[in-house]
Amino acid sequence: MSNDDIRRQKAEALLEFQESEGRVMDAASTARWLAGKIEEFAKLLRPDDVPGRTGAAAVKESNVAALRNEEFRAVLDHERAIEVAERLRNALAQLAEAAAKKRELGLR
Repeated sequence: MSNDDIRRQKAEALLEFQESEGRVMDAASTARWLAGKIEEFAKLLRPDDVPGRTGAAAVKESNVAALRNEEFRAVLDHERAIEVAERLRNALAQLAEAAAKKRELGLR
């Protein structure tokens, strides 16, 4: 194999690694955003305690209007959440493969 071929392989390995990192960061960002929105929904749904009160008097009113937000409706789509998780898992697997290829070629 010529030096040019080796350089080309190394350049391709580095590019693939960088692209894989980008896919991981994109998928992780989407997963974090989705998790944050789900947590926001859960916080609105969770009844809070009113200090100094007990029993039913200690439960604050629920913000039903906020829970009906269209953004929450989209976020609470189970299939979409699974797709985001699978996209992250696949991106991480591709990154591991790209990292192994880099190591095989003696790159850091």
